[in-house]
Amino acid sequence: MPFHLEFAACSDIGLRRRENQDRHLTRPELGLFAVADGMGGLPNGGEAAEAALGTLTRAFRDTPPTSTETWRQLVQAINREVVLLGRRLSPVLGIGTTLTVFHSGGDRATVAQVGDSAAFRLRAGEWRQLTTEHTVGARARRRRAAGLQDEDAGESDHILTSCIGILPLEEIEVIVTELRGGDRYLLCSDGITKPVPEEQVRAALAAAASPKQAAAALIALANRCGGPDNSTAVVVFCRE
Repeated sequence: MPFHLEFAACSDIGLRRRENQDRHLTRPELGLFAVADGMGGLPNGGEAAEAALGTLTRAFRDTPPTSTETWRQLVQAINREVVLLGRRLSPVLGIGTTLTVFHSGGDRATVAQVGDSAAFRLRAGEWRQLTTEHTVGARARRRRAAGLQDEDAGESDHILTSCIGILPLEEIEVIVTELRGGDRYLLCSDGITKPVPEEQVRAALAAAASPKQAAAALIALANRCGGPDNSTAVVVFCRE
C-alpha cells in the first residue's frame, strides 16, 4: 500500500568546527533522502558530500536502482565521480565523504550505507539501527562479538574502513525492509551519534510530534553534549 511520508532535515556546524561539511538531501518526489558527512581530515569535504548527493539525484532521475545489485552499482558510480573530483581538487590527498541513503518505494524501503553515518528505525516502540559503522573500532567490535581475535583499535577506533572517494570501494551496505504505517526513520551524521547516548537519540525521536521537532531536538542534544562536530539529522515519518 502507498504511504505518506512526512519529513524534515536540520544541520548545524556544532561548537568546535569552523565549517559545516555535512550535506543532506530531501527529494520526496523521488522518495529519496540522504545524509553525507564530508571527511574533516581531508580537504574539500563539503564538495565531496555535495558531489555524492548530486550524482545520487541525477542517477535516480535517469535510471533508479531496482535491486540490491543495481544499488551497489549506483554507489560505485557515485564513488567514481567523487574520486574524479578529488583528483582535480586534491590530487595528493583526495577527498571523501560518508553516504547514507533512504529510499521509499511502494511498501518497501531501501537503505544504502558507506562510512559511519547511520540510519535508525523506530517501529511500535522497537528501536533498531539499520546500518553498521565502517570504522576500525566497529570492525574490531564485530570480530570480537563473533568470537574472533582482533587487536584493540585504540586511537584508530574512529578511522573509516570505507568511504566514498576511495578506490577500490569494497564495503557497501544495502538493506531492504518493509515499510509500515507509524514507522519513524532517522538518518544522521556521527556528529549526533558520537556525543549523544543512543537512548537519548531514541527518546527524542519517539517523543517528537513531527519530523521537524525531532530533527531540531537531535541537533540541540548534540550541542548540549559539547557539539564536537557538525551534526545533521534527516527524519522521516511514515503515515498510512
